[in-house]
Amino acid sequence: MQSSCISTSIEETQKWGDEFSKELNNKSLVAFYGTFGCGKTTLIRAIVAALTENTICTAASPTFVYLNEYRTKHQMIYHFDLYRLKAVHEFIECGFEEYFNHGICLIEWPERIKEILPKHCIQIQLDHIGEDARKITIMRKG
Repeated sequence: MQSSCISTSIEETQKWGDEFSKELNNKSLVAFYGTFGCGKTTLIRAIVAALTENTICTAASPTFVYLNEYRTKHQMIYHFDLYRLKAVHEFIECGFEEYFNHGICLIEWPERIKEILPKHCIQIQLDHIGEDARKITIMRKG
């Protein structure tokens, strides 16, 4: 199943992330696709803010450490940024695959580990369609 929407501002993207966060549960895995600057981190920041009930969320991409963790009242959120990952075996050797079964996983640059992404993974594609406009496409399997 696939659906899309257009966001014309950071605020609209944040609102979309807030609404989308309500669909996530303790074993949700969401893969975020898109080029640099397309809004992946902005969207993830909104999701983390909504789930942690932190209106001043400063979640940042864990580009140099691969993973940031956030705690909510009911679960953990694992935010991966795999841009610097060289090979899928690095991800596995770090034990990160185990996180797929615990908490909510939000993954930037998931194409680095495409061969091990679970079938239940929700895919979100962000595309520039103007200076401040983004097309957000969500794909769910099953």
